[in-house]
Amino acid sequence: MSKRIVGISPWSPRDGADYKLMLEAGIEWVRQGAAFPFGENENDITPAYKEYFERYKKAKAAGMRQACVSPIPAGFHYNKETDKRETYRSVPDWAGAFDSDLFYDVTFRAAKKLAEDTKDYVELFQVSNEMDIIEFRGDMTVEQAARFYVAQAKGLRAGNPSAKLGINPASYMSEDSAILYKACYQDNPDLMDYVGVDGYFGSWAPGKVSDWVDVIDYLHELTGKQVLINEWGYPSTGGAPMPDGTAKPCDCGHFRNAWREGQTEQEQADYVATGVRLLLTYPNCMGFLYYSWGDDKICWHCGKPNCPAECSWGITDGNNNPKPAYYAMKENVLKYNK
Repeated sequence: MSKRIVGISPWSPRDGADYKLMLEAGIEWVRQGAAFPFGENENDITPAYKEYFERYKKAKAAGMRQACVSPIPAGFHYNKETDKRETYRSVPDWAGAFDSDLFYDVTFRAAKKLAEDTKDYVELFQVSNEMDIIEFRGDMTVEQAARFYVAQAKGLRAGNPSAKLGINPASYMSEDSAILYKACYQDNPDLMDYVGVDGYFGSWAPGKVSDWVDVIDYLHELTGKQVLINEWGYPSTGGAPMPDGTAKPCDCGHFRNAWREGQTEQEQADYVATGVRLLLTYPNCMGFLYYSWGDDKICWHCGKPNCPAECSWGITDGNNNPKPAYYAMKENVLKYNK
């Protein structure tokens, strides 16, 4: 059995993730973020862009390999200032409207710079994030999202030809994800190195861990590429499912779906153990980036503390204290990823 990618998103604690504890569990990759580099113009580099390099350097010094989520151009989230959920744009207005050629030219150059600057740190890029859903494309159409993916990927390729590239729709069979996969893999067959996808069976979506078999088979046949699971996981709070509840647990405190009985720490640990065994042994799967390392204090959807929607996905408690899911991850990664 050849060794596969085992990574994790360290969003919390953002600058205090315990890399030693990760490595002890066989987690050798960390999934980093990136900021748009240009400020008032292309010669003005933003502080946020520079700040990420401290994280890259720290992770490398700790012995971690790094995957990077390239910048997200727009989205939909809770705005603390207005106390509302609303769309936003993270690329400066001078870069042009989403329907302008200028916007995609700037996208290419920004991606090229990111890839050039991170050559010593980043081995793999996830090209932006889940642009089949409004949360990560905002007011962009799906066709504009597809054009953005291609422009950004071409820039990353130009900046670092050796880095591995792929995209990660939130759904593998929706109408919008089909448009994105077509643009990135069928219309540009040599652009991407792997095919990615995210999935949360038994929480955000109905289903079970074994559904990954169908996903991997479908995407490998569609693209001919090895499959990387860019995000998967299970929350430890939410309790019994509420099938007739709201689409997001923010408003009712429960998910509509559950893997077995509901979202608890024990069910999270069992889910992790089952998923790791499958993803490290099933054909045509090159590995996974688990979501996530630590629990978050505030939900980015609604701004509430301790909201099941986004606050309890960690295999640690947010202060690097292991939950049962950490030990489930460790036991199975060390057993199956040799």
